[in-house]
Amino acid sequence: MDASELLYKDEIADADYQRTWSEAMDKGPYANPSSYKKCAVLLLCWEENSDDLDTKEEVNRLKLTFEEKFRYAVQIEYIDNRIDTKLQVQVNKKVANFVADHDAPHTLLIVYYAGHGGPGIIHGHLKLFGQISINDKVGRTESDSLVWNNTEILLLDAHADVLEIMDCCNAGTLGLTRGEQRIRKFEYIAATKAMGTTPRSGPSSFTSGLIHALGKLVEEKRRFTTLELRDEIMQAPNFTRGQEPQLSERDKHSNADRIMLHPLLEEGSCSHKLPREISRTPIAEQRTATLHFDFAGKPSLKQIKSLGEGLNKVFESHGNLGVNGVRLGSIKQYKIDRIVKTWKELTWPDQHATGKRQHSSIDDGVSNGLLNPSTIGILTPSSMSPSSPGEHHYVAEGDIAIGSTDQIVSIQQSQDHYKKRKLS
Repeated sequence: MDASELLYKDEIADADYQRTWSEAMDKGPYANPSSYKKCAVLLLCWEENSDDLDTKEEVNRLKLTFEEKFRYAVQIEYIDNRIDTKLQVQVNKKVANFVADHDAPHTLLIVYYAGHGGPGIIHGHLKLFGQISINDKVGRTESDSLVWNNTEILLLDAHADVLEIMDCCNAGTLGLTRGEQRIRKFEYIAATKAMGTTPRSGPSSFTSGLIHALGKLVEEKRRFTTLELRDEIMQAPNFTRGQEPQLSERDKHSNADRIMLHPLLEEGSCSHKLPREISRTPIAEQRTATLHFDFAGKPSLKQIKSLGEGLNKVFESHGNLGVNGVRLGSIKQYKIDRIVKTWKELTWPDQHATGKRQHSSIDDGVSNGLLNPSTIGILTPSSMSPSSPGEHHYVAEGDIAIGSTDQIVSIQQSQDHYKKRKLS
């Protein structure tokens, strides 16, 4: 087991903490609720005469999954290379209209694409097209392809959180570059790494795995992170082994925690309380405060719930504090304890293990099998030390964030400079 695998295991474990924390925060008086009031999905695919992958049936099944199991507003938009309007203009218009119709605070926008994909002329650009063509050898033109990066710009200034899902070859190419830093969440799930291939529509396709994962997770957990979603896709019964879906953040050094998907209530809101009006304070004027909660041992989910509910009471009784929201990030051992533990696991692997779970890189930033730990929430040195050699202390750190109407108090992830290592 290498260091990147340990970090991966940590974030999977943190998902239970995040789920428990979000449920507690939904009961608080915050302008930024932990759950979404509204979720909208845009499914992009090609008209049948422009599609040689036969994606229509799968896309329709995905639409029903989001509508019936999550109560999300879903629309399918078809791209047609038989009409005079340039493909780039077609898709730009569809995405712009989608954002205009659904963008709002406390909202999640999901944009999905199914079709062919390939690297663009510019490093980090993802080119999309509907059919294999002789132009694949001589270079595609504006008449038979479009560049997703030129469309993605339309999503950057949305108030909503954004999740992009690309089911196409070379989808990880998009992770080679990132946008500017923002407060909100903007994540990307790619069906495969850069220069990787994906199966066509069918039981072993990425979209079939996505449908399986969405259905299983919403039934078992109700709320789940994008990391859990990516992981469950890879465990789908017919998923192609060796295919490496990628999960990354589209904003550089994002302070936000993982996007968490959940079904909406029938009236369209999952919040227990109506949130206050969100602050319109410019990002440049907002502030960040970091808090660490030191535990004598690994906290239980019950303790995390009690901590959240206790903070709710504080902010309810002191309404003039203007707190917009509180987020929980990683819970780690102190640095020295973790270094020893990691060293032992790297040098003395469990001899009784029968095999290790297959996983791909998480938010690697270069989509080539390397892990960027700065986005996972790492460790923070502490002046405290164990009172006995066998005692381990845990610190809640990372994204416990407290935001006010004039300030967004964000507990940012501390960044430790792990050497990037290739995943096995």
